[in-house]
Amino acid sequence: MAQQMTALDDATLLKEAIRFNARQGLEASFGSDVAILTVLLPTIREQILDRIITAFIENLEAICPGATYHAGDSFRTSSGQFFKFSLAPNIRCPEELTVTLYPMYNTRTNVKDVRRKLRTNYGGYTHIVIVCSDGVKPNYDLLQLIAECVISITHEWTYSRLYTISRGVNETITVRLYGRIKEIHPDLDIFNNLWMGFVYKGRCHYLIDPHRREPLLSKMSQVSREIGTEPLALASELIGMDLPFEKSATHEAF
Repeated sequence: MAQQMTALDDATLLKEAIRFNARQGLEASFGSDVAILTVLLPTIREQILDRIITAFIENLEAICPGATYHAGDSFRTSSGQFFKFSLAPNIRCPEELTVTLYPMYNTRTNVKDVRRKLRTNYGGYTHIVIVCSDGVKPNYDLLQLIAECVISITHEWTYSRLYTISRGVNETITVRLYGRIKEIHPDLDIFNNLWMGFVYKGRCHYLIDPHRREPLLSKMSQVSREIGTEPLALASELIGMDLPFEKSATHEAF
């Protein structure tokens, strides 16, 4: 029982360390609102892949016991063989994230594919596929954990910053309006699916209260997997919605 608890504690600490390092990397690279809107969002998928690779390198010895990082995308195993790693979406199945470990100088032999479902509600990826050949035996659980942690923290952090950017403009009125509706209709079944907005000088904008942030991102992730679009792009469009009133859903509602 004590050994089991220790293993759980170690896994929790490792998970938090991966998330912490990924968050630090985001804060260092995209500390300003301008950087988030003009650099991070347009390249969000590439950023996620880069940060998974960074976490891979940081935890290389735990992933492949005895391995040492060499340079670029290569590492040396405990037996002295040089391997390379790559990370990319599956062209045929964009929702799959493929990690490949292959020898630099030897022929690939006994290639093995391991497919795992990602335990995260965020992002456009649903599975991770780990491909490796003889000479390396990676920790599949850890590779999966790294992908899950980086994907989740990238979306959580970015969406939180996007919300902060827009919050200063409408937070007070948003909280008061949604709160007032809840007071008038406390048992309203459709409350969580009710979205309010306002029209100013012929432009329509949405109001998003703090309690809707997580459900919104989760729904955006579900939709994105069906249409092949990054969920943060959909969420940011909704948060920053600035449409001519006559082209908005609000106009149709009126």
